[in-house]
Parts: sequence; structure tokens; C-alpha cells
Amino acid sequence: MTANVISNGHGESGPREIETRLFINNGLVKAQKEGTFEVINPATEVITAHVQEATDTDVELAVAAAEAAFPACRGIGLCALSALYGGQGSRHSRRIPSPDRQLCEHHPPTFVWCLRGHNPMECASHDDDLQDAAGSDRRQHSSRGVVAKAPLTSLLIAKLADEAGFLAGVINILNGHGAVCGAALSAHPRMRKISFTGSVRAGKAVLEAAAKSNLKKVTLELGGKSLLIIFDDPDVASAAQAAAKSILLNSGQACIASSRGYVHDSIAEAFSKQLVQVLKHLGSNPEEDNNPLSLSTRRGPQATRGQFTSTLGYFDEVKQAGYKIISARKQEGRKGFFIEPTVIFKADEESRVMKEEVFGPVICLSVFGDEKEVLKCANDGAYGL
Repeated sequence: MTANVISNGHGESGPREIETRLFINNGLVKAQKEGTFEVINPATEVITAHVQEATDTDVELAVAAAEAAFPACRGIGLCALSALYGGQGSRHSRRIPSPDRQLCEHHPPTFVWCLRGHNPMECASHDDDLQDAAGSDRRQHSSRGVVAKAPLTSLLIAKLADEAGFLAGVINILNGHGAVCGAALSAHPRMRKISFTGSVRAGKAVLEAAAKSNLKKVTLELGGKSLLIIFDDPDVASAAQAAAKSILLNSGQACIASSRGYVHDSIAEAFSKQLVQVLKHLGSNPEEDNNPLSLSTRRGPQATRGQFTSTLGYFDEVKQAGYKIISARKQEGRKGFFIEPTVIFKADEESRVMKEEVFGPVICLSVFGDEKEVLKCANDGAYGL
């Protein structure tokens, strides 16, 4: 099943066909219960496609396919896949040694599933080196989760894997809800490992289901409130560049984005001015056009309406609390989920905007004078990042 797309919402022609099915055992198949969910273009707010929605029945088929493939696994590696996707310049375009035959014969099957919503290509690449080297099967789940939705990228990966010659059943891709498909995976008794990227709440549910089923191994990436400490002796311009580039990465939708900045009081004024200037230079889109396909566009939208609304909600709280905002704090443009890069100055250390991951182009900037003081603030958080 494919979806026909005539326009991308900016008056330009988009792809005529978009794959919307599941990928199981090297085949594109309809979901067993034939439910679908919408994929919305965050730049235009236009529906791009209706994607097949996997349920527990589809999970069973994918698990069976992986089990059947495991005896023949030989650790194909990512060389062919990365060459098809991005050419030989990719940092993953190297061949991974095939696992020793004894490793497959004497170790139980390690069926790995990656649950990730907003960036499935990163999910596919980050852990594959280790998994291929261990002879493990991988299945990927495109989560319709809290953070974002990106099933179409996952389905492109499926096509590339098929072209690259991956064994049938080694890669299976299911588009679906975390509460249905994700829950079935987390609790599946024949799954040996699950990797999840998303919210703390959902991560707890995955860990609980894994513990109650077969004590499968679990890897969780549940966000971050990463910090940047600027002491009194840097090149201010370079420091401002580093801070701006970090928070603009993926429009702030990255757990490693430096969303907390602590700057020494002796250079706070100079650094703040430089930071605002660099954010405007690197992160401001042309007023007449913010089409992500345009070469003049510098920053993309938030991935979903929910994330867009959540970020604006923090701004409302900041305004009510009276914290100083020394850059923009509003929606950019008349359509799409674009938010202008924002600097919040001297927010209370216990406020939500300082404690929680905003997941947008928003940096909280505070001032310090004592190293012990700033290290105490830096470590006073719930996240590992």
C-alpha cells in the first residue's frame, strides 16, 4: 500500500508514492488488523500519509521471522546499507567482521528491538555495530510516541536493507502505538533485548513489562538536560557559537542539546549578547519562506503538534513567573510547528523550565561566580545527561 502525495504544502511537487506498510521477513505487508494512523508534515501541518498500524498480531509475525533467520545469521554489517543511504563518506560505511560460527551456535538468540520515535536512522545506526558483531537479529519499531513520529524514514531503511541483501527476518519494521505494539514487544517472552528512546514515563513502562515477562535486557535513553559551563577565560565568540549550535541541533530535539548554560558573571553580559546574535544568524529562517527543502532554510520545525504546544506552554509559565527572555519566544511563521530560538535568563533553579527537558530551541542561561556553586547546580538534576 502506498500513499499518493501531490504537493508538499509549499506549492511544490512532492513524492508521488510513499510506502506505508509494515516490513516483515523482507516483505512489505499490510497490518493484520488494517488500522492506520496519520503522518503529518510538521512544516505545513498537512497530512502526508496514513501509515499501517501494527498490533500484537504483527509483533508475533515479526518475532517468528527473526527466530527463523537467526540460525543463518552472519553479521552482514552496515557497509552496504550506508553506501546505499549516504555514500562511502558515511561514518558507518565500513564492513563489520562476521561473528564466529560458535558464537551463534552456543549463545541463545538475542532478538533486539529498538523503540524510537523521532529519529529512526540514528536508532538503526547507533547500536548495529555491536549487534551485528554479536550475531543478533534487529527489529525496529517506528513509535507513534510522545516525542515524534517518523515511520516513513524507517520504511526507507527497510527498502535499503532489502536492496543491500540483508537476510530475511533480520530487520523487521513495525509502525505503531507504544501502548499497543510497544507494549507487546516489551512483554514478549521470546524477546531478549529491547532498546527504547523516549519519555521517562514510557521508559518506566518498558522496564516494568520487561521485568514482569522474561527479565529481558533493556537499554533506555530518556532525555537529558545537558549543560554548558562557561568560565571567565574563554574566547567569548567561540563559546557563543558552541552554545548556539548545540541548542539548534535538530531544532533542540536532541537529548545532548545544551539546554542549560551557566556563564561566569564577569563575562555574562558579553556572552549573552554574542549568543543572541549567533542564534539569530544561525537559526533564523527567511520571513518569506521556511520550507525545509529550501536551501535558505536554516532550522526545521518541532516534530509534532504535541511537542510544539508543549514548548509554547513553557513560555507561558516563564512569562507568568517574570523571568527575563532575551530572545524570541513565539511561533515562527503562519503555518508549521516552527519555534524561534529562545534564551531564558536567570530562571529559578527549581522551575520546570530548568528541571525538565523542553525538547525545543530553548536555552536557559544562568550566572555564577563560584566553581563549587555551579557544579552543585550542574549535578542537581534527574537526567544522566
